[in-house]
Amino acid sequence: TVSSLMIPVSSIDVLERSQNGKFQSIASVPFSIPPSTRSKGLRCIVQDTGLTASRFFSEKSKMVLSIINRASRSASRSFGGLYITSEVIPYGSVALDCALPKMSDLDVVIMLRTNHEIVSSSQFLALADDNCTYLKKLMACLKETHAASKMRLRSIHSDLNLLSIQIQPNLPSADIILCLLGRDGMPVNNESDTAFDSIRDNEDILNVLADIETNVECTCNSISVKDVFCASLRLIKLWSFNRGVYGAKFGFLGGGSWAIFLAYIMKNKVEKEAVFAGASSLSEAAHHLTLTFFSEASRWPWPQPIALKSEGIENQHVPSQQPRLAILTSSSASNIAKNSTISTCVGTAAELQRASTLAKGIIQTSVSRISTLQSIISPLKVQELIASSPEVIALELVTNRGELLSLQQLDDIEAWGCGQYLSFLVSLERRLDASLLRPFSRAFKVRLEWNVDSSANNSGTAQEGFAWIIGVSGMLSKEERGVVKHASSRIASSFVEGMDRPGFDLSATVLSSTDAINRIVT
Repeated sequence: TVSSLMIPVSSIDVLERSQNGKFQSIASVPFSIPPSTRSKGLRCIVQDTGLTASRFFSEKSKMVLSIINRASRSASRSFGGLYITSEVIPYGSVALDCALPKMSDLDVVIMLRTNHEIVSSSQFLALADDNCTYLKKLMACLKETHAASKMRLRSIHSDLNLLSIQIQPNLPSADIILCLLGRDGMPVNNESDTAFDSIRDNEDILNVLADIETNVECTCNSISVKDVFCASLRLIKLWSFNRGVYGAKFGFLGGGSWAIFLAYIMKNKVEKEAVFAGASSLSEAAHHLTLTFFSEASRWPWPQPIALKSEGIENQHVPSQQPRLAILTSSSASNIAKNSTISTCVGTAAELQRASTLAKGIIQTSVSRISTLQSIISPLKVQELIASSPEVIALELVTNRGELLSLQQLDDIEAWGCGQYLSFLVSLERRLDASLLRPFSRAFKVRLEWNVDSSANNSGTAQEGFAWIIGVSGMLSKEERGVVKHASSRIASSFVEGMDRPGFDLSATVLSSTDAINRIVT
């Protein structure tokens, strides 16, 4: 007898044979998401702690990892004289089982190692890393099989190159960094040290959880500390995303920072009080831990840094005069929240205080905890933020030709704009009272009616683009409005020039709450 084999299929690829005889993926037709992964509302997400959505994202990530792995082996073969071996290792939210759609991507380290006895580390470094040679070869290999994929190679630090790829629109994007290992298995340059530390930071968090597992005596045998941590972290990430305080690129805490923060709270609270002891299910334990986290985190005295290990804290310079977010990694004791500003710290602290207030005094039943968490995690709508602010500063990036943009073009424009938002915010804080500003970690679509008097050919069309909103808890003076205008003009010219796409204007506008609501497409 022949048994049937069920193979899950998420999409159909359209292939085209190129001139060299190889097939290239030129399009992808995704199937609908299985019913079990469809969102059934915030209450259902809270009940299962985001597990269904996370598993679906992980399955998609496995497809991307497989593609990267094949391309990595192909790129490695071009260095045949060095006998390079490659290993693709995910880290971050995917490795910790806490990735969620819309807010997570796939973080990957490619480990390259030479075992050739006569090749020195310096020779290996020169051939594999000179002008990002390997990453460029990896891009070429990916393009051979996925011609429609989007890729961007850039330097994010002085010593770290990052390759961002989007294989298909229905698959997670991936950020790839390179780690070169010598014959001794150790990194051979600063960039490789940074990549190596990223993996070790994940391992340090898991080691902390393993230590807690050993010390917690009353935990139900069927519930592991790691599973509770992952479930609680998913809820915390969803909360921070919904409340507009998520993402390092906006100056807030990213997923890695929230992971360290939660592990720190668990290390210092669970061992002493066993906050999820006696829970009858994973979700119940995660709900209890999440509420405990909000209670403890709301009392944290910023800018005192959060660190799982005490080593290296004394060598970290963290501003002591003004509130700033500070999360130190275990491997290098570097501050991964260094993009934070005064206003993003104040905004994060205010949201933590709101969550803590809602969590106080609830009846200790499963139903009440779910309802409370649902209220805590409920999204902060842009209308609420605008309505609570007498005035709003909007950093707008819109077309100046009245053309309608494709979804892909809109994604590109949003990515470019996010890179300038933080610079704009820092410029404002230098001249304005930062405690009056409430940044929001999301871009909103804007569509403005095109001025028919400016161009007869564009009559009846509209300007499209994005706006980044900063609430102001007060009325700005004429001088302060000049500060806003000056801050936007400083970044506008360099932004449009660096973007290399004519036809867009970047400017900041001070709006009343009514005007702001009318301009935003929600």
